Amino acid sequence: MAAFGRKTKNTKALTLDSVAFDRANIPGRYSRQDSALDTPGARSDAPFLQNFIRQDSRAGDFSDEEGDQAETRCGWRRFRPSCLQVFDNPKGFLFFVSFFALVQGTLVNGLINSVISTIEKRFQLPSSKTGIISSGYDIAFGCLSVIITYHGGVRSKPIWLATGAFVLGLGACVFSIPHFVVGPHRLGGAQETTCGAARLNETSDDGVCSGEGGESNWLPNFLYVFILGQLLNGVGGIPLYTFGPQYLEQSVSTKSSGIYLGIFYAVSYLGPAVGFLLGGQLLTLYIDLEKPGVIPPVGGTSDPRWLGAWWLGFLGLGVTAWLLVLPLSGYPKELPGIAKVRREKTSDVHANTESKTLDSNFGKSIRDFPVAVRSLAKNPTFIFITLAGISEGLALNGFATFLPKFVENQFGQTASQAAFLVGCVMVPGAFGGCLIGGAIMRCKKLDVSGSLKLCVILSSIAMLLAPVFLIRCPNSQFAGVTASYTTGATSQASGPGSSLNASCNAACACPAVFDVVCGSDGLEYLSSCHAGCTTRHEGEPKTFSNCACVTTNSSASNTVAAVSPGYTPPDPEVTSGRCGSTCGLLMVFLPLLVVIMVVVSGLTVPAAAVTLRCVPEHQASFAFGLQWMFIRLLGSVPGPILMGAAIDRTCLLWQGDVSSDDTCDVSDRGACWVYENSTMSLYFFIIVLVLKIFSTTCMGLALWLYKPSKKSTQSCAMAYNGEVVTTVSTPESITSEELSHRNGEIFL
Repeated sequence: MAAFGRKTKNTKALTLDSVAFDRANIPGRYSRQDSALDTPGARSDAPFLQNFIRQDSRAGDFSDEEGDQAETRCGWRRFRPSCLQVFDNPKGFLFFVSFFALVQGTLVNGLINSVISTIEKRFQLPSSKTGIISSGYDIAFGCLSVIITYHGGVRSKPIWLATGAFVLGLGACVFSIPHFVVGPHRLGGAQETTCGAARLNETSDDGVCSGEGGESNWLPNFLYVFILGQLLNGVGGIPLYTFGPQYLEQSVSTKSSGIYLGIFYAVSYLGPAVGFLLGGQLLTLYIDLEKPGVIPPVGGTSDPRWLGAWWLGFLGLGVTAWLLVLPLSGYPKELPGIAKVRREKTSDVHANTESKTLDSNFGKSIRDFPVAVRSLAKNPTFIFITLAGISEGLALNGFATFLPKFVENQFGQTASQAAFLVGCVMVPGAFGGCLIGGAIMRCKKLDVSGSLKLCVILSSIAMLLAPVFLIRCPNSQFAGVTASYTTGATSQASGPGSSLNASCNAACACPAVFDVVCGSDGLEYLSSCHAGCTTRHEGEPKTFSNCACVTTNSSASNTVAAVSPGYTPPDPEVTSGRCGSTCGLLMVFLPLLVVIMVVVSGLTVPAAAVTLRCVPEHQASFAFGLQWMFIRLLGSVPGPILMGAAIDRTCLLWQGDVSSDDTCDVSDRGACWVYENSTMSLYFFIIVLVLKIFSTTCMGLALWLYKPSKKSTQSCAMAYNGEVVTTVSTPESITSEELSHRNGEIFL
């Protein structure tokens, strides 16, 4: 035998039984040079081996640098040039799979969430339905992850990753289709919104409940196209977060795996941040920028009627995902040097793992599926870390979807400003948190127990930071919603059915458009028509005067008139846009949100390491798939739906409430225009606190119930009966050096 680790057709993996090894009286010296072990008669000459040799859990995947050269080179079929081999290592693979994670995170967890408010307004969807859009990704991921990881775990993981990149790009393009199907957005400002007798008999075709068969009736049906795009995105994301981390972890040493996984997850968390930043910039471009003859609102992004180009980023990211298909498909099934990595690793598999699942051939047949599930179900560490993941998924996905909406409404920001601010928070928070978590694991050389302790500490800190969501600004004074009309009011504000009609605008026949103006009396009005204004002045920002519903500060006017006898009080007027907020709590909220992101994202790396190490290596992909199924279906899927339903309960003014149709059903009210800030803030706090208490408890139980296996796998190569033994597991108390000198010599 020229090379001890060379893979042959007769390669076997053996394990030394501790009791048999201790009791065996091994005569003579046995080494790979011993002819007795290199001849067909070796079995009868070495009967002692039969007493303590059994199959090992790490069999079947052994190879070394000299063997399988063609199988571990980068390329496609027979085209494997030397110039590509510079990427044929863990660092090269980390670059491409991290870039894939960046594209996926930007698309699914960032861009969609940053433009969700614009989609709601354009397609007249309530938050509860847009929550379903966000959940479409997780539905597909959860339903198919087990099937793909069970059958794909024994096949080429890079091929699965390339397929996932293609499907992800397809889903991104499908998501942008509704924009090209509908016509140009009909701008509310194109029609005169001042109060005049000419509007007495006009009816608005923007009412979502009018039933006149206009655009408003079929726009919400595009919800199903958005869901289809998200389903495809979910299928494309399965290989990324199941096969990607395992391929990395199995290719590097235990000491380095923490930093590799940390970089991977840091970049994946960087994706949502990039998505929010990208979405914030794209929303400054008008929605119909590619359509000739379309004139955007003259007030720009500050105009409440402005809708940004939400669709543009999906096309770009779809093409980018397709560009990753070629490099990912060129990677081999296993990277060079993986045999050496396996020889140096020790096993952290839970002690109660069924022995049948330790066989490397286990899982290749569908008949092994029930046994595989049962083995994982008997692993308490896996069970409780999965339950904690469900809680984290519910919180993260729900809050990531509606966090820009929270900032937009709580602190008086525009949709583009809120998306940009959330992106600025997530960049240092999520990216830094993952790197810190991976660095701690590398510096402290944390095993499963140490990783679980780190999870408990970080989760406890996040739980203590939950009151951050109680920081809020008061609602602005909105006439007919949060405040009464100061002149001629006919009704008081009373929740979702609030009336915007008053005697001062009763003769105006105001259209159902959201064109907010700020009055000189400090109140906001739904439009200049609802403010009773009859005169419009050119210029920017737009101003309207002769407003019957707006009052001037009479006490201030009297004071000025007493000093200046020639003073004439200004006419009641309004200015386009919302009144500026004097609340400065946003600068307090954002730094604390950064700290929360650092702590929460820091959990990702140690939690993933626990999942990968507490199960046998060849079951890691399936364990990841099963875990993600529960996290997605029980956490990420209901998260946005429940959060959207909770936010809808805080709505004070629905789009349908302005319609002249009194039969409008709650489910057909369209988008919410005004929220109640204090209630929304309270709901966010309660949901975060409950979920963090649950996840912290589960991580503590996972640590308490974890029992490491009594044996630590020390991989070595050994010649027996002319065959190459790829791995040998010895008792934890026996070192490699002791094994080579004890009663005989076995070369390691």
